[in-house]
Amino acid sequence: QLLNIATELKTDQGLPLLANEVILERILEYDKWKTEATFAHQIQIEELRQSFSGSKKAPVAKLDSEFSEEDKKFNIISSYGACNEKHLGMVSKTKIWEGANDRSSRLFESWYSHIQDNSILPLKDLKEGRIKTLLLAFLWASGCAHRVHKWPDAPDAHYVEALKKDLESRFSKFSKHSIVAAYESLKVFWKEINDYEQCPFNITLIGDLLDEAYQYVSQKTTEENRFDIKNSPLFSEFEKIFPYVPLEVLEKYYTKNRKNFVAAGVGALRKVFTTRLPEELEHRYSAAEWPKKWHHHIASFEEKWQQQLYDITNQTREEQEQWKKE
Repeated sequence: QLLNIATELKTDQGLPLLANEVILERILEYDKWKTEATFAHQIQIEELRQSFSGSKKAPVAKLDSEFSEEDKKFNIISSYGACNEKHLGMVSKTKIWEGANDRSSRLFESWYSHIQDNSILPLKDLKEGRIKTLLLAFLWASGCAHRVHKWPDAPDAHYVEALKKDLESRFSKFSKHSIVAAYESLKVFWKEINDYEQCPFNITLIGDLLDEAYQYVSQKTTEENRFDIKNSPLFSEFEKIFPYVPLEVLEKYYTKNRKNFVAAGVGALRKVFTTRLPEELEHRYSAAEWPKKWHHHIASFEEKWQQQLYDITNQTREEQEQWKKE
């Protein structure tokens, strides 16, 4: 840098400053010292780095010949088909994630439909792109847990603590109800995920998270069961007008429709309507013919049901509110 500046400077006589040999020599000497000092510093840094690396004993991976055929089969199953023989004896969390991602994509539609049919989850958790990450997290956790258990001294076992924190972060983004519902639905399809191989779900890495979620949901369920909706004035009045509809069916639709009584009532009545011939139409159809004819009449009946259900809601409003407070 000094050399560059000096090329622009001139003496009082107008001559280039670098024409003075003494000045030029001093500048070059300074640049030389600066370069050597920088280079020496870089060497010291590299020597320290190598010294630090050398102080750690590198883990020694087993040879392929040391693994049995069962080990090789386990290697494939626990990774959902993503790992090959290079990953024998290792946790390989990144490869497990790849396999879990592929397998979760294939299973997602069936699993997602099962959750919607059997659970009530927060709307934000039900978004397809969001809840798919929960399924992926479950598969990833189980695959890695199996491998950590089988190969506790794996060369990459030191990543397990970081993996646990990562999983904890992923699960913390979902409600405890969603975690429980997702796991319950996952158990329905677990054999399919593993191509019907004997490989149980391993909760080791997320056991505390699942325990906490189940305890919370159980406590909430106990509190809610103190007030059985089937004993409410609303449901009692419904039973008087529609005695042929089981209250258990109405309750299921009431839960599914997020406590919208009119929507729940229409859903329950519609379900029964498809198999039960109404008295008003007995002169036109037989019970055997009805399952093929009900769709011709459903629209007119639904309109009538909605009005009846609105009337029930209004008539029992005060009693229902009092029942909730008791």
